[in-house]
Amino acid sequence: MLRFCNDSVKIYKGKFDVNTAVFKNGIATDPNVGENVYEGVKKILITHGHADHFGDALFLEGKVKILAPRHETPLVENPEINWRGMYSWAKLPEDIVTPYFLGRGVRVDEFSDSLEGVNGIKTVPTHGHTPSHKSYLIDDVFVAGDSVHCPSYWEKFGILYYVDPDRMMESLKVIKREDWDLLVPGHGDVFERGEGLKVIDKNIKMLREKDREIYEIVRENGDDGVEEMEVIAELARKYGFKGVKAVLVVMPPVRGHISSMCERRLLELFERGGKIAVKAVKPYRPKS
Repeated sequence: MLRFCNDSVKIYKGKFDVNTAVFKNGIATDPNVGENVYEGVKKILITHGHADHFGDALFLEGKVKILAPRHETPLVENPEINWRGMYSWAKLPEDIVTPYFLGRGVRVDEFSDSLEGVNGIKTVPTHGHTPSHKSYLIDDVFVAGDSVHCPSYWEKFGILYYVDPDRMMESLKVIKREDWDLLVPGHGDVFERGEGLKVIDKNIKMLREKDREIYEIVRENGDDGVEEMEVIAELARKYGFKGVKAVLVVMPPVRGHISSMCERRLLELFERGGKIAVKAVKPYRPKS
């Protein structure tokens, strides 16, 4: 389904509502339309190593050049790394893996980090959703991947997937400073600049709210602290995350916020009865 079109780009609504952009200069990004819309495409750019963002790359392999960020490439070529990372590197049964991470690996021909200035492409580091996520500025279109989430997704789910909220926040500030006319999040609507800047501000606001929310869950348990998994469970209950797949998705962002607040000396991790617990040691202050 065609979602947006202008003189330089067509943006398709793909599987999992992924935005696949096909540019008239022969570039396509995050291919997952499930049909052949790639006539004339010579290069595929992947923002990060989650399988919902490269689902079509397998049938394009050998026909076009496939590029991904250097440190995301192992995840593109072997998506199982994602599953194991979510389960402390033990083997996770495939039937409880979130479908966003399920997919066939594809060989990466070249690292996209080296594209600066090539065919008018600018590669922008936007870490946080994954450790080495990259976005692409092409013809005044900012392909943000999952460094930006639509407000409707925040409203629907309450908390979204990312591994490093601090880097996510810095990436959002970087995107605001870039010179673009159209913002293309990884999923959902696309936005012209005025509305896009508001969307970025919404993302920053939600990251700050989740940070404070997680701190308050810990603080309410006083000096005895609370088990880390109970913090995760509290957020899962609050936002209606049910089932193993859903809870596994909640774990990385909650742990990312806890890690950030430990670095800021607001929280402290400790062992209690063979389990990891966390307690508040200082009054809350937001990340500057």
